[in-house]
Amino acid sequence: MSEEAYVQALPAPGEAALFEVLTSEPDGMSLPNARGLVLDGHEAPHARLSAAIMLLSHPDPAKPWLERHETQGTVEWLRWLGIDLSRARAEEIGLEVLRLVRAAREADASGSPIPPDIADHIASGALREID
Repeated sequence: MSEEAYVQALPAPGEAALFEVLTSEPDGMSLPNARGLVLDGHEAPHARLSAAIMLLSHPDPAKPWLERHETQGTVEWLRWLGIDLSRARAEEIGLEVLRLVRAAREADASGSPIPPDIADHIASGALREID
């Protein structure tokens, strides 16, 4: 029995996809797996952070820990990006990203993913805080 492979493009706002991956599922990989792949490198940091923001899960009352877990993944990625960035400062930036994501979700109650232009804006602000 042979399994079929499906191509999934991981997003990058206003650009071609960051990269494509093969998956065995026709619906693609889960959001946590896709976000993990996006944050698995540091080249093209703006595109990677924007894509990770677009791939954030929506709050789930059954998983109140999920939002904090996703934020911690971003915080760890930021710490590797900014050599001199302290944990405390990375946490502050991560919480600001989360605050802006929540505000974007409240402004658009449709349940859609964060739009590329808003993800791009949030990522730009966060990366400026590292420099």
